Amino acid sequence: MEILASLPTFNQDHAARTTYAWFELCIDDPEAQCFYKYPFVGVVGTPDLLFLSRMYQPLVVKCFDFEMADISAVTEDGWNIRNGNSASDSDAPSLIVDDLAIDLKSRFERARDLRRKISPIAIAALPRTDGSAFFLKFGFQPGNYVWAGGDGAKSALKKFDEPLNDQEWRLARSVLQTAFPLTKNPGGSIKKTSKLGAAIRMLDSNIALLDDQQTKAAIQIPPGPQRIRGLAGTGKTVLLAMKAANIHKQFPDCRILFTFHTQSLYNQARNLITKFYRFYSDVDPNWDNLHVRHGWGSKLRPGVYRDLSQRQGVYPLNYADARAKDPEMAFRACCKSANEHKIEPYYDYILVDEAQDFPKSSSPYSTAWPEIQSQFIGHTMSCKV
Repeated sequence: MEILASLPTFNQDHAARTTYAWFELCIDDPEAQCFYKYPFVGVVGTPDLLFLSRMYQPLVVKCFDFEMADISAVTEDGWNIRNGNSASDSDAPSLIVDDLAIDLKSRFERARDLRRKISPIAIAALPRTDGSAFFLKFGFQPGNYVWAGGDGAKSALKKFDEPLNDQEWRLARSVLQTAFPLTKNPGGSIKKTSKLGAAIRMLDSNIALLDDQQTKAAIQIPPGPQRIRGLAGTGKTVLLAMKAANIHKQFPDCRILFTFHTQSLYNQARNLITKFYRFYSDVDPNWDNLHVRHGWGSKLRPGVYRDLSQRQGVYPLNYADARAKDPEMAFRACCKSANEHKIEPYYDYILVDEAQDFPKSSSPYSTAWPEIQSQFIGHTMSCKV
């Protein structure tokens, strides 16, 4: 089974890896996919694992890495969990994951073809808690739980009456990828036509779906630089916008920069990011933390170079002065000028679109120009397109 991890912590996440192994043995579907720490569902959080299959209802799994001795009291609605010398009350694990499943179900129902077809199943996984010991201690064993050794994993699966057809499978994956907002007329069967105009309209209304490599690029938040390469018109800007929305949802307090070379990308970038962000949220992105900036900027509009100059306390070069210093590439003169002053780290994540149009000295991979690298703090990631 393919696993798509949004964060690079899966190999260190013992509870998630153990739970994944149990369900991997039970789910008999070569096309099944498992998402780790994805998607970011509304305000209720993120599943640790989400299994999507043609054969079975989606499984929304939250893993709880405490032992039997940590559980001091249990009711249907709440558990008391010890943590060292203290203890605290919390919602029952099944209720926590049920909120995720209900919210995700509402996303699937936006697609007409999936209504009354897909109903995600909420699973609370306790890989270090023995189910039999739990029953002996508390006198009952709640449903929708998977215990140590995988007890309950197979019985948690629920097969569709009929497997998802090709159209439904494409649509279900599109919903999870958050590519669904790109679809102009979701749902309905794919029709055949021999006329060019009708074919274009059919493609327009077809389901937006990313391939495997695009999906990984869009949802993964790597621990270091990442480069996305492709020919013109292959959807790189769309992927970067989707990635910006995903990062902002996962880390709302981090500073994120989405920058580009062409002024006309402003509206497209903001609109795409907003579409993807709002698909799993009821509010717009926080533009105070997520900056969409042209590489240069102007007196009337902020930009990466202009903002940096203000933080440095210096006047930015205007176009005429920059052109006089470097007739071949004016922006290169701006980069050189900025690098003559101290650059303090500012952004947590930087996404660079149209990087081929910037001078090589401004590349995040150039040792001669550290302007972008030096703005990284905490988790770092950049995309060169």
